[in-house]
Amino acid sequence: MKKTLSIILSIVMLLSTFGGISLTAFAYADDPVDAEEITLDSTQYFGEITEINSQDYFKVNLNGDGYLTVTAFVYFYSHFELYDENMNSITGMIISGSSQSPDGESFDIVLSGGTYYIKADAASNYGNIYGRYWIKACFDAYDNNESEPNNTRVNAQRINAGKMITGAITYQDDVDYYKFSLSIPTKITYSISSEKYMRLYLYNANGDYISDYSNNTISLEAGDYVFKVVGSSYSDDGKYYLKWRYDVESPSYLSAAQNVNNITLSWGKAFGVSGYSLECYSGGKWNVIGNTASNRYTVNGLAPATDYQYRVRAYLSVGSEKFYSTYLYV
Repeated sequence: MKKTLSIILSIVMLLSTFGGISLTAFAYADDPVDAEEITLDSTQYFGEITEINSQDYFKVNLNGDGYLTVTAFVYFYSHFELYDENMNSITGMIISGSSQSPDGESFDIVLSGGTYYIKADAASNYGNIYGRYWIKACFDAYDNNESEPNNTRVNAQRINAGKMITGAITYQDDVDYYKFSLSIPTKITYSISSEKYMRLYLYNANGDYISDYSNNTISLEAGDYVFKVVGSSYSDDGKYYLKWRYDVESPSYLSAAQNVNNITLSWGKAFGVSGYSLECYSGGKWNVIGNTASNRYTVNGLAPATDYQYRVRAYLSVGSEKFYSTYLYV
């Protein structure tokens, strides 16, 4: 039910109490069905709790995961509670303001996208239970490429080699799973970085534990694997970045034997690679001059009295893609 009294009180407060502050007036609802949606740009919404108007509801719509901050400033002993779309309580705060000594507080929480409600009412166990207030909300949206739901091994999101996943652990979503496959025995490197402390676990296809290092290089057999990301506690909710890659071994050395018009490059073999890519620096850039499975390569047709620079790196072919090691130079 909309409240005419709230409209009148809001106009009075706008003109007399909060002069100079950018405020928005609404006829606030006393139940969540009719709750007014508030913007997430720190606009202040003001109202008053009275004997007739005992509670106000606000609605917040979040388009995705992110960090919600709710701030209230009050002139009475007040209570603000955050609910999910099913009216399950999430968090809240009691503020001990008074007409002589107003006060303000905030709460912060990482939430998944969805609809939420905020209820403003009196903290009835305290003395001054009626008075004015204003409330505002702001939201730091996460630009995720995580696909929900992925909170079990069954619906784990696939993560490909070399691709970065940006995800979030939120109040509702306290675990994320990602899966990947190896077609050959190989070594991989994986890592997670985050705003807060996140735990990263690695399992095989049977759910057997392999590792819980957040940054690790490990040799694995061909097969299917799963990463599990969790926050270590409620306070560790937040954004994270997860990535894995093939750890392609580099050649152990690179040497050159030069003749009049050619040069033979040789290098130490790398373990478990598909071949080697060679490049020459000319024309202000590096140019690929050949690929080979051998650890020797001869370059012909060199000009006399000319300096040349070469580099080599190993590569691993997986399907139609190639994954490379670091370079060696000569």
